[in-house]
Amino acid sequence: MTTSAAPAPAPIEFGALFTRSWELFKRNWIVALPPIVAGFLAIVVIGAFTVAAAVGAVATNAAHNAWRDYAEWAIGCSLVVFLLLVVIGLWAQIATYAMADAAWARGTTTFDDAFAAFWSRAGAVLVAWIGTAGVAVLALILVLPTLGLSMIGLTLVTMYVLPAAIAGKRGGFEAIGESFTLIRRFFVPSLVTWLGLYAIQYGLTFLIYGAIVPLQISVPTWSNSAMQMPPFPLLALSGGSFGIFALALFAYVGFSAIVQVGLYRDLSAQPELPPPVQTTLPPTAPTT
Repeated sequence: MTTSAAPAPAPIEFGALFTRSWELFKRNWIVALPPIVAGFLAIVVIGAFTVAAAVGAVATNAAHNAWRDYAEWAIGCSLVVFLLLVVIGLWAQIATYAMADAAWARGTTTFDDAFAAFWSRAGAVLVAWIGTAGVAVLALILVLPTLGLSMIGLTLVTMYVLPAAIAGKRGGFEAIGESFTLIRRFFVPSLVTWLGLYAIQYGLTFLIYGAIVPLQISVPTWSNSAMQMPPFPLLALSGGSFGIFALALFAYVGFSAIVQVGLYRDLSAQPELPPPVQTTLPPTAPTT
């Protein structure tokens, strides 16, 4: 005879998760700042490299037979810029999820949490990036057999990688394994949360595109027409709307991190269910 195990663990309800996450985000809006800071730093780094490359090209053109030296310099600077962008992106992700974890743990967070987590979790997150890239390659190989579902599901099965590596203090590959395990154990709540976050992101992206549609309509597209500046009120309205929705999309990154970390903290704390217990009933006496 098989005795059923204890009731299945009950994850946090979808509405409660988003409500609690929103309350935490309103009190800790600085969680949305790391992507903005990282984007600004990336623009500065790329802009400085572009200016330096242009000035170097002009100087090289003035000096004869110096293109080989310029090419070596450009390649070296490109590698430095690439490494700087990797560090900036690494810091942005670690800072966002570490601050989200601190918000859940203490109710408040500061940039001290971001910098403290960066020095301790950078290696694990970098390894997780490499492992996730391998999973992405596998998903790309399976695009045709799965009719594109492998690429759609990639973000779902890896949604707990960063929370596990940063909030859960897991190693890089261990975080990927835990993400797959949590998806398998709690597929429905994970899918519902993933769809909710994707709907918010899609809506904000749609609003950003909608902000520039009036400008596209107002500019003539035929080749023989003279280029005209859109009316200033329309330009100001579209530009302002674009900026507001773009900032909202950056803020969504922080809110999404709070939601993912909150769900990860809840699911990872759920106990593993023991297997059903096999019991053998004593034989019954034959009836006459």
